[in-house]
Amino acid sequence: MTFNGTSFLTTTETQRQACMHDLFAAQAARTPQAPAVVFKDRCLSYGELNQRADALAHRLKRVGVNTDSLVAISAERSLEQVIALLAVLKAGAAYTPLDPTYPDDRLTAILEDARPVVLLTQQSLMPRLAGFSGPVIFLDTDIGPARHLDPDPRTSVRPDNLAYVIFTSGSTGKPKGVLIEHRSLVNHAIAIARHFELTPEDRVLQFASLSFDVAGEEIYPTWLSGGCVVIWPITAGVAPVRSFVQFVEEQRISVLNLPAPYWHEWVGQLARAGIPRSVRLVVTGSDKVSTEKFAVWRKHAGPGVRFCAAYGPTEATITATIFDPPSEFISSTDCMPVGKPIANSEVYVLDQQLRKVTEGETGELYIGGVGLARGYLDQPELTAQRFIRHPFSSEA
Repeated sequence: MTFNGTSFLTTTETQRQACMHDLFAAQAARTPQAPAVVFKDRCLSYGELNQRADALAHRLKRVGVNTDSLVAISAERSLEQVIALLAVLKAGAAYTPLDPTYPDDRLTAILEDARPVVLLTQQSLMPRLAGFSGPVIFLDTDIGPARHLDPDPRTSVRPDNLAYVIFTSGSTGKPKGVLIEHRSLVNHAIAIARHFELTPEDRVLQFASLSFDVAGEEIYPTWLSGGCVVIWPITAGVAPVRSFVQFVEEQRISVLNLPAPYWHEWVGQLARAGIPRSVRLVVTGSDKVSTEKFAVWRKHAGPGVRFCAAYGPTEATITATIFDPPSEFISSTDCMPVGKPIANSEVYVLDQQLRKVTEGETGELYIGGVGLARGYLDQPELTAQRFIRHPFSSEA
């Protein structure tokens, strides 16, 4: 069985040759006064975010950051955390997020594997990162509003250079650093922005930890659409559903991208918690999406709130496939289908001999296309094992 992404809008050649920070800068030039990111009672416009990221990017370059350098970011949720993401890309480097909620030994292991050239963090977190011996820039004290207009940093970064390295959870073995290039991130962001029909009027919740790649799905497609990213203020633990719904309502959030377990919890409390009127789209994934819960959701939400189930491993740049349940959707299984691939992606269900299975046969899912990672950080054997030659194409 074969599925391809030709039914989705594809990226133009100009966009394909761009990097994520270039596309952000272009949006900032178009709408400099529009709100780009909100955290609690603070807001940065596109112009302000672009200026502050430029200033930090110049500083990163002065301490030795270059194309394909890795920069570690370990920070609590804040505007500065988002500035850091964009600044690393503008400096031509790739970021590696380290979640402050991780155990100390996991943080140490990621630093040892990634060997970043610079660490961006907050002073309160430094005791847990004391093993890092390179340059450190404190996001809470060393950076502030740009006092003069720094030009866009000049870099030689290309679409095939790294944008980020995210370490997998290790649920299937030792955590692995996945190498994602700009071309994959740009393709994903444009495809998602179009599929979710994002507009400048959208306010999109940034709910996931930066150490989970879905955070990129909440941030970059929103910026490419001129919308506003609203950062979830809870830094640790799971917030009660009622508090979550109240926050969404107060912030007039229109798009939610939630892990399936939390969405399941919300569905279980819909009768009491309800769905804010501002919400027009809910996307869920990262785990099996219950069809039983979806039936309850559809009964409460009706046709006014669009729903998508997303699927994708880190190695395929966040989301590889999306399922949009039709109005007459009835499932005979306990979980949602994975759907169809996003633009410039393709998926196959193959047997052990890499032959396409026929409908009704069991096989394994193979993913191809622009979204594939470069491979695993410093693990050439594992990369060769998992990233195989395309069995139905003459291309690499």
